[in-house]
Amino acid sequence: MAEFLHALGEKDTDRACTFLVTGQPPYRRLASDELLQCSSGMRAAITDPARPEDLAALRTARVTGADVTGDSAIVREAQMSGVPEAFHVDFPLARVDGQWYLISAADD
Repeated sequence: MAEFLHALGEKDTDRACTFLVTGQPPYRRLASDELLQCSSGMRAAITDPARPEDLAALRTARVTGADVTGDSAIVREAQMSGVPEAFHVDFPLARVDGQWYLISAADD
């Protein structure tokens, strides 16, 4: 989760998208065409409206824990520090092939 936030802070949307999974259980990593679409959409979302101080905060954001149940988890707002207000939400995670990934909001 922290690596995702740091990648966004660096405007490295290609890297940020590698931390996402899609679908319904069982979740899967994004395919190459989905990675391109994700990166393009994320780039548009952070390039214009992102304030420099928000990007700087993301580069140093910390995640201090998660509520884990089996292969699912939630990083609660209270378990993150140094994140801009837009990131004061809970983030769902899924374990895929032994690694933790954010569940893509596009699946909501």
